[in-house]
Amino acid sequence: MIDVGMDYETAVKATGRLILPVGRYELQVSEIRPSNTQEGRPQWGWEFNILNSDTHPEFIGRKIFINSVLPWLDPSTGKIDTSGLFVLIGNGKNDAGILGGIGKRWQGNSFDDTPQLYIGTIGKADVKVSTIKKGTYAGQEQNTFAWIAA
Repeated sequence: MIDVGMDYETAVKATGRLILPVGRYELQVSEIRPSNTQEGRPQWGWEFNILNSDTHPEFIGRKIFINSVLPWLDPSTGKIDTSGLFVLIGNGKNDAGILGGIGKRWQGNSFDDTPQLYIGTIGKADVKVSTIKKGTYAGQEQNTFAWIAA
C-alpha cells in the first residue's frame, strides 16, 4: 500500500479533475496538445478556460480538459476509423461539436490539423453530468458537452 496522505476526494481536487455542475458555459481554447492513444491513434488534448457562466460564476477562470481522437488509418483493418469523431462534429441535432461550437466547422472532406489556428477561439456549451458505466472509471462522474453552433 502507498500512503498518499489524503482521501480520494481530496486527491481528485488536488489533481485538478473538475466536474462542472449542469449549466451553460462560455469556453476559450487555451491550448491543444497533439498526442497518440496507446493504440497509436492521433488525438488532441483540448484545454479550455472558463470565461463565463450565468449559473455558476464561481467556475470562471478555471480550466477544463477534453480529449478528442482524430480519424486515422487503422493498421489492423487498413480502413479509415472515424469513431469518436462526434466530439469534434457533434450529433447534427443539439450538439455542434467542438469545431462547430468555436466556429471552425470544416468544409469539404477535411479540417485543418494545425492546432494553433484554434487557440483563442471561443464557444458555448451546455454541460451535463453523467456516470461512467464501464471500464476503469466505472461509477465515476464525468461531464458531457453539447456545443452551441457559433
